[in-house]
Amino acid sequence: INLGMIYVRYSSDSSNATSLVDQLRLALNKSASEKRFVPWCYVFADAAVTGRTAKRRGYALATWVVQNKSQTGIETLYIDDLGRASRDCIETLRLARLLQNKKVGLIGVSDGFDLSSPDAEMHLMVLAMFNQHNGKQLREKVMRGQLGAAHRGTAIGRPALGYKMVPQLDTYGQPKINAKEKTVKELAIEPGNAEYVRMAFELHANELWSYSRIAKKFNELRVDDRASWDGPCIKGLLTNPTYIGIYLYNRTRNLLDSETGKLTTEKNPYREWVRKRRPDLAFIPKALWRKSRNRGRVTAANSHNKGRRLSVNQTHPKHTFDGTLVCECCGHTITKARGTPWPSFMCLNGKSGKHGCSLITAKSVRIVESALLSHIKSKILTPANVERCLVMANAFLAEYAWKPKTDALPLKKELVRVRANLERLGQITGFQEAEGIKTLLKQMKEEEGKEARLVSEISAIERSNEETPPPPPPALSLDQVQAYLDDLHGLLSQSPGPAAMALRELTGPIPIHQKTIAGQAKPVWFARVRADLIPLLRRRARDKNCPSLVTLEFLSQQKWTFVTEEVVELRKITQPERLAPEALRLEAMGVSKNDISKALKVSYQSVTNALTFAHGQPVPKYANQSKKRTPKDGAPSRDSRRRYVELAAEVARMRDELLMPFTTIARELGIAKVTTSRAYWHAHGKDVTDAATQGTKIAIPRYSRADAAVIQEMRDLIIAGQSDEQIADKLKIEPARVAHLRAHMKRPDAA
Repeated sequence: INLGMIYVRYSSDSSNATSLVDQLRLALNKSASEKRFVPWCYVFADAAVTGRTAKRRGYALATWVVQNKSQTGIETLYIDDLGRASRDCIETLRLARLLQNKKVGLIGVSDGFDLSSPDAEMHLMVLAMFNQHNGKQLREKVMRGQLGAAHRGTAIGRPALGYKMVPQLDTYGQPKINAKEKTVKELAIEPGNAEYVRMAFELHANELWSYSRIAKKFNELRVDDRASWDGPCIKGLLTNPTYIGIYLYNRTRNLLDSETGKLTTEKNPYREWVRKRRPDLAFIPKALWRKSRNRGRVTAANSHNKGRRLSVNQTHPKHTFDGTLVCECCGHTITKARGTPWPSFMCLNGKSGKHGCSLITAKSVRIVESALLSHIKSKILTPANVERCLVMANAFLAEYAWKPKTDALPLKKELVRVRANLERLGQITGFQEAEGIKTLLKQMKEEEGKEARLVSEISAIERSNEETPPPPPPALSLDQVQAYLDDLHGLLSQSPGPAAMALRELTGPIPIHQKTIAGQAKPVWFARVRADLIPLLRRRARDKNCPSLVTLEFLSQQKWTFVTEEVVELRKITQPERLAPEALRLEAMGVSKNDISKALKVSYQSVTNALTFAHGQPVPKYANQSKKRTPKDGAPSRDSRRRYVELAAEVARMRDELLMPFTTIARELGIAKVTTSRAYWHAHGKDVTDAATQGTKIAIPRYSRADAAVIQEMRDLIIAGQSDEQIADKLKIEPARVAHLRAHMKRPDAA
């Protein structure tokens, strides 16, 4: 038996579905005239699929049968015309080469093409080029007609939610009829769905609902008689300018890759857009539409989308919050409006009044950094907040270990229903007239898509249930996490580049808005700080390659977050307000004010003012009686006049090793006693800070009025192993002095 195969196709939904039946009838008649039998399993078709790509299911099956000729026994492929096989010149030549290599014939029923004829190669070249060029011309004509319809105000495509198609009336009030004797239609507002559109704008702009939450609400209400709303659909709805009376067309174009069959969307140049004002289509106030758009920009800026292109301020920050601040009004990144010596932040849209931005003032970089860093250190990176984060994270890990398996029974029931529906549609297809075939094919295509999705989901659930889930990673350790944050505190005091990167991991973009407050001469800036500790801890653990990185990566994969959000007023932070949290903590540990001043490296009065502010009492204001003096020519600067810094090591040696009193040290070095004390505490700054932090007192050796030579001899005798009484009798001194020196020599830091 001589076997043949048939391939039929039509291009789009606008084509007549009966074309497949007509093509099949002609091909069967041709094969019968050549006495070739075509089994039903060797009839392949593609419905509503373009011929510009080779990624077609029916076409791929047909080429597979040709490639496996030794198993299938196919001798000839029948098509209606060469354009049914492909509209791409290269793919047409590739198909002909495959058929020639496998010695399979190709017959065009309508165009009379025969691959076995002597002039087949020339005919093939001409027909392939003609089909590709003809398809291009048809697309250009369609686009030209659509652009003309857009300019005339004729409705094109499916109307957006809230609109409907109505007949376009002429000057006499009668419906317009085009050359094809069809009614010309235009867009009009549909009152029922328009209320849902208004609700979406109100929920997004005023109630601060997300796109996904609005989509869920729409699905519950079955808006537009469907339950397939999702976040991208709502985003497209809320960004449609037709709702404010601006009709746009030809903003984008679709490009088809003939090899992969993938469609990519590109934005057309602005000059090619069709833009028409249609006040009759506007039913959303411009203020509400603009408010929703601005919130959408802020939402996009707050998302941790790693695919975004970073600005120069984000990649090479000169200040700690460069590239992190975002205008909450217009969504634009806040940049520096002035440079040195007094840099300040400002929204450039607010400066020029673009996009309705109301952030018109500027704020000093120093004030912004001081306020935000103070909030981050005192409210976010605190031991109590970190401990709370760890408790909740470890509780999540413990709960994950007892997570039940997913039940796939509801999906299996849905799959049975879909397959039964597919079988029913397949049975009634043969009894339908030609007009109903197109509708049935469309329904079958939708049901096949549902079937493939359900099969994939059920397989994934069954594989997940069969596999033994890996045990959750170990719990987080408070000591390790606290070590990360201690390193971060040191990082924040270094160059702005690493600090800016770390803070961006913690807070993400920070929206800024302003408010007018009674009694204030200028509007006040406020920052909405939304911090998540997990990304920051993961970054610090990755940099140090610590064992807790596995746990932090697992929490991130499970999308577990620990978010704190607070509105912070950006104003100048006074010294008492800045020192109050640390001073209050040290006071609660029993550290004296004098030791607190040494630990914080401020004056005693500054500590008193900080504690007064911490206890809610007003801080007294002192008149600044000191005047700034400009050094005379040749006079040393203020930094060079700090002699205590230069003499710190020598003073510490004379006090700790020689046990000399401050008065004697001051007399020998020719400086004041207060300078001597200052130099000593400067040399022991770390010891003082550690002692104040731990709530203890630093051990200060008692001074001795003995001569330096006597002290050195006492040291030698102690090292030799003599007792205190023997040394005191020999040197004629009190035994207590020998005991003090012996205790000092036993200290770990004693020289």
